[in-house]
Amino acid sequence: RINVINNIRGTQYGTVSQDLTDTPVIETIQHECSGILSGLIGKINISLQVPTPSEMHSISLSLSPGGEYLPGHCHNPHHVAIIVPYRNRTEQLPVFLAHIIPFLMRQNIHYKIYIVNQADSNEFNRAMLMNIGFKEALGDYNWTCFI
Repeated sequence: RINVINNIRGTQYGTVSQDLTDTPVIETIQHECSGILSGLIGKINISLQVPTPSEMHSISLSLSPGGEYLPGHCHNPHHVAIIVPYRNRTEQLPVFLAHIIPFLMRQNIHYKIYIVNQADSNEFNRAMLMNIGFKEALGDYNWTCFI
């Protein structure tokens, strides 16, 4: 049995239009994110300590439900689906998420993390989980990159 976690709707950029009564729709125009980001310079602090629930909560405040991040101050043409095959790593998953979420946010990319859990006792099948995650992600958004 396979469980797909974080399979929540995709987010798309809005378009500017007018309705049939010629009432203008509020426009939201974002500039494109710059190619070189100052936030990428410097060291990344790595800790193998399992984050506390309050630390995980503060990290997750920047995400939409389902593990999705969309930069609010600029538009980035890169849309990345991150597929994580998972089984029985309860201490490693929060450590991974506590590092990957801030790392990706610094890059100003639209991304969503898909945790695909193999819930049976058969041999771990990473390729199957990646394929399932890919198929699920395709249903959410027109991603330009899959990791």
